[in-house]
Amino acid sequence: MQMYIALMNTSADRVIGAQLKQLRKRQELTQKDLARRLSVTQPMISKIEAGERSLRFHEVFPYASAMDVTPERLYLSLRTALKEDEDTSDLMH
Repeated sequence: MQMYIALMNTSADRVIGAQLKQLRKRQELTQKDLARRLSVTQPMISKIEAGERSLRFHEVFPYASAMDVTPERLYLSLRTALKEDEDTSDLMH
């Protein structure tokens, strides 16, 4: 189980988590508010936003709905954040 957790804590998870946090704050939602909308715990939201837990594919649609955005907008936002992170990483190497 420890290995699984370590593998899930990737740069992509951190980028996605940061982007989800930014979107949540734009909606003026607290982690607790979002957790209630998703019927999950606040610590789970915290772990996703910190990049300590991956957002799973089947969670994208409920997450988008809970933040009042379309799944397409959420996907594009996440994809853009990942691309920007990749471009920044390329410049540093």
